[in-house]
Amino acid sequence: MCRVSVVVPAYNHGKYILQTLDSVFAQTYTDYEVIIINDGSPDNTTELLRPLKESGRIRYFEQPNAGQAAARNRGLAEACGEFIAFLDDDDLWPPDKLEWQVQELDRRPACGVIVGVAEGLAGEEGGNRIFGVSPLGLGPNEFKDFTFREMFHGCPFISPGQTLIRAELLRRLKGFRAEYRGTDDFDLWMRAVREARVLQFSRTALYYRWHSGSASRDLQSMLINSHAVVRQHIIHLPPDERNRVVRAAYRFLYDYCGYDLTVGCKERLCSGLLVQFVQQANLLARIFLPHLWLDPLLAGKLVKAIFTGRTHSWKKWANSLLWPRRLKLVLGRLQ
Repeated sequence: MCRVSVVVPAYNHGKYILQTLDSVFAQTYTDYEVIIINDGSPDNTTELLRPLKESGRIRYFEQPNAGQAAARNRGLAEACGEFIAFLDDDDLWPPDKLEWQVQELDRRPACGVIVGVAEGLAGEEGGNRIFGVSPLGLGPNEFKDFTFREMFHGCPFISPGQTLIRAELLRRLKGFRAEYRGTDDFDLWMRAVREARVLQFSRTALYYRWHSGSASRDLQSMLINSHAVVRQHIIHLPPDERNRVVRAAYRFLYDYCGYDLTVGCKERLCSGLLVQFVQQANLLARIFLPHLWLDPLLAGKLVKAIFTGRTHSWKKWANSLLWPRRLKLVLGRLQ
């Protein structure tokens, strides 16, 4: 038995995972186990981890690819610890992460989740650069106590890797919901804050790696699933509060994904990518159009993105005039 179970879902990040595990083994708090769930990774992750498995430093499990939420849930099912600490296979922890978070949970029996600050990490192995410190404006012994309503202003945490969670709470919540791919953690915090206190301290708990393979890069999927999470949980608010909270939620969704997708629509329009333009524009209209009439601020954000945002060269705009000729050529080939 150990107090903390560290769960690392692994998928196609062989070039980072050993560095990730080194940050776990360097923890000043030592009463933990390390559980690796290889989620059908196609790279050399298995070979890299074999020595650690054979030496007993990690507990290693494999499964067919089922997504990050399923891998985290498998790790939870295998865990023996009182607390669960998730860590993605390309991120890093500061050495005191587990120590101070265990201390805070021990001091607060009613608290279910302790959260620290996440800082950005850029660069390949051997050339990492930490950036983007996000101070909360809190003193060393102060914390922020999240409410359910605040969650609709946007997912307040970058990754589960900056948290420490009571295993009993996670099991009561039945872990992560795999249907919300990419936003399953947002859904979890929504459910957790209704069951227990979720406290964030202004201490670094995670170095979050930004790179081209990050799961959060798929903006369309993130928007669809974030929207689904909001719709799922809005019904738990009193009816007299819903309109105000709904406005905040859709402003968050637009700032989070909608703006970049709107600018992307313009770029596809200018480049003559009609199918992609229609698909993306339809998604934006389906999610945001019903709310524009009730929220002038949201409507203003959309209009501003359409008529300003990133600029395009006149050549691209001119190329868009070639669509009729291109369409005629395509139809001619089909005939």
